[in-house]
Amino acid sequence: MIGQITRNINLCAFDSDFTGRWKPAGIMVRMQEIAEDHATALGCGRRDMVEETGMVWMLTRLHLEMQKYPTIAQDVLIKTWHAPAPRLIFPRYFSFSYPDGEPLGCASSDWILFNIHKRCLMRPGALRVPYEADESLVAPTRPPQRIREPENLRTVEIRRVRYSDTDMNIHMNNASYADWICDLFPTEWLASHMLAELDISFSAEASMDQEIELKMAEKDGCFYVFGETNGKNVFSAALIWKGYSKGG
Repeated sequence: MIGQITRNINLCAFDSDFTGRWKPAGIMVRMQEIAEDHATALGCGRRDMVEETGMVWMLTRLHLEMQKYPTIAQDVLIKTWHAPAPRLIFPRYFSFSYPDGEPLGCASSDWILFNIHKRCLMRPGALRVPYEADESLVAPTRPPQRIREPENLRTVEIRRVRYSDTDMNIHMNNASYADWICDLFPTEWLASHMLAELDISFSAEASMDQEIELKMAEKDGCFYVFGETNGKNVFSAALIWKGYSKGG
């Protein structure tokens, strides 16, 4: 049993935004990479499953918390581990820190096992390898939350899914949603604020050339962003910003 894995990364230009800080979408890309590394070590990575069984891992919900954002060329230690999956949801956790142990943030996520040929969810028993978890490893934060639609949502943009948004499945990559969300805020805001908390729920796949209506609202210091196409929800997000502190 491989309870958790750790990766030390050096932040590159593609990880960072115009301020030089690790951007939320860059965090999500690195989370995808280490999650795939861990799944591969467990014997249930993409190459182990797609060709033989037609199954893939799909992220359905994410909760991200950041206390501090490192900058380009700094080293970051990323850890991931998973919890038992008795039914259809496979919980996975992440932590981010400097190599000396100083914490940067953490995340919790819910994944499903999806059969791309039958277009249906699969239970843990469908895996050809044991999916055992080290139950001594505890969750670093709360689970992702269900996001309820506020009353004052208004349309702020209609955006088309482009080549740069998609992955090998010809669907919008999970990390691209973070970029879309951040794009809704002014440059001055992004320069002076850090995304302290982010919850995203993915309801439907977004395909290349699909138009998505982006709606936004703010209530009690929390911003809400909903994406819809043809009246159907694609994703929903709730986020909290905080001003940058000195050194953060």
